[in-house]
Amino acid sequence: MNYSTDDVQQRVDRMIAERKAALFRDPDRPNPVFTRSRRGRTVPTEVLREQGRTRVARHRVMLDRKRAPTVEQMGRALIAALATMDDINTMTAVELPIFNRMLVDLRDRGFHIEEAKRTLRRLRNRMLDASARQGEPDDSGAEPGSSYPF
Repeated sequence: MNYSTDDVQQRVDRMIAERKAALFRDPDRPNPVFTRSRRGRTVPTEVLREQGRTRVARHRVMLDRKRAPTVEQMGRALIAALATMDDINTMTAVELPIFNRMLVDLRDRGFHIEEAKRTLRRLRNRMLDASARQGEPDDSGAEPGSSYPF
């Protein structure tokens, strides 16, 4: 289907108006901040932004050379390992408190534990094929008697 430039612009304008009217961030959303901000600086914003970009680029090059993972990559690897465990009940005495601490931390930041579990379930469903998940629920709900709790 061919759209004229005016049709495209009208459609984009309508979508922007709908997004601004209905899709705005909840002011009471969970706190995503893990580190403190550096307030009270007198350096111009443009300089701060470029310093940050340079610092990030330098850091990424260093990580690439060292083949070192970022904190985000390590976190994703931990979550992937958790989601793909054969049996969650085989967690060791060291692993279980780490998992519980993660859930408590998310709860303390305002997230819902059940939603975190549903997220892990969706990740597990994406990462493992159906034969590896034999007998587990396919949706985000828990199946009674399932050995995997989410």
